[in-house]
Amino acid sequence: MQKDVIKGQVISGEVGKICVRQKSDQEIEIGELLIAQEPASAFDKKILLQVYDLGYGSQISQQNLELIAGLQLEEGKEQASEMSIIDEELKHYKLAFLKTVVTIKNNKPSLTKTLPRVFTSVSEVQETDLQFITKPKNPLFLGNLRSGSKELAVPIFLDGQKVLSHHVLIPATTGRGKSNLTSCLLWNSLDAPFCGFFVLDPHDEYYGRHGIGLKDHPINQEKKRVFYYTAFDFPANASSLKINLELIKPHHFNGAVDWSDPQKEA
Repeated sequence: MQKDVIKGQVISGEVGKICVRQKSDQEIEIGELLIAQEPASAFDKKILLQVYDLGYGSQISQQNLELIAGLQLEEGKEQASEMSIIDEELKHYKLAFLKTVVTIKNNKPSLTKTLPRVFTSVSEVQETDLQFITKPKNPLFLGNLRSGSKELAVPIFLDGQKVLSHHVLIPATTGRGKSNLTSCLLWNSLDAPFCGFFVLDPHDEYYGRHGIGLKDHPINQEKKRVFYYTAFDFPANASSLKINLELIKPHHFNGAVDWSDPQKEA
């Protein structure tokens, strides 16, 4: 079993904003998952936390920090260092602000209703801490769990039958992985017996006309499961797409087009 890596210690905070002082020889990242567990706990109780913000802390006032920085810049670092009377790692430090995710008690998750005690150590999350994450009956694979920039060997599944019976929005700014997540969902659901997908793919992000895509899925090689329709530039094994314009009515565009009042009345 891997030894717990202590990352910091709880020093203050409130619900939704727990402040942790970072250990000088460790790094804490935005989005990282941490575990708070009191050593004298009567139960096997842990609190899973997630970092949402980072900051600086110092035992020196802001005015003196500005003075020291000025001396280092203008007079040279040697002269400024003579003012130091406290060890560097004790004098300056980083703070991490965490929110509670879930309380784990005897490997069972529950809503967090308490705060960890002040001076409780927080450690790097281990896969053994997440044994409560299980695979549902109709698994829809989302990917492996991330902790900061690290990927844990903990696969995340949702009940696909329940999830896909609702509208699902995947919002994010450019480059945040919307297409990658959608590709993972489609790839891992291609042989699922509980769902099927109709995909509008104008930028060829999923089928794989110019690279690896759904057409290359092993299941599709054994038995054709991916059908590609296009109105032009047909790739191999594609079908032509034709739309009967006589079947299209104005109300089909409601919600997609903002009609003017005269257009609505017409």
